[in-house]
Amino acid sequence: MLETKPRGFTLVEFTVVILIVGVLVAVAVPYFLKLETAARRTTLYGLASSVRGAAVMASGLAVSVSAGPSGSISLDGIHSFTLANYYPDADTIRQAVSYGPASGTTAIEFTPGVPPTSGTASWTLSAAPTPSGCAVSYQAAQQLNAVPRVWVEVSGC
Repeated sequence: MLETKPRGFTLVEFTVVILIVGVLVAVAVPYFLKLETAARRTTLYGLASSVRGAAVMASGLAVSVSAGPSGSISLDGIHSFTLANYYPDADTIRQAVSYGPASGTTAIEFTPGVPPTSGTASWTLSAAPTPSGCAVSYQAAQQLNAVPRVWVEVSGC
């Protein structure tokens, strides 16, 4: 008579494999969720740096062309930017940072705030769990020899 060799896994082997996979998933999922939050925060810090850089570049140009503390300048020869104490005002910086690729062409989409009336411009990260708590804000320089204030809110990221 032919002897048949057992094939497949025993119930104990199968249970051990499921247990090992379960432990790996339990460890890996929280790690990847933290990575997603860290990526959103890093994106915000990058945008804040871009806003600061744009403000400093505009200020340097304003001083070099003697535009005056509340004059206007053009960085690209097309768009005119209004100054407040040698730095872009809130509406100007909002428009300047909003120029770029068409909406929806990248995985990261920032929604600029409505034209500011309080002197503060803001951008929210659309993909954040709480977009209003995942934002970059800019407040124009309040007086001569002062710098604009740029801050990041990451509580909703």
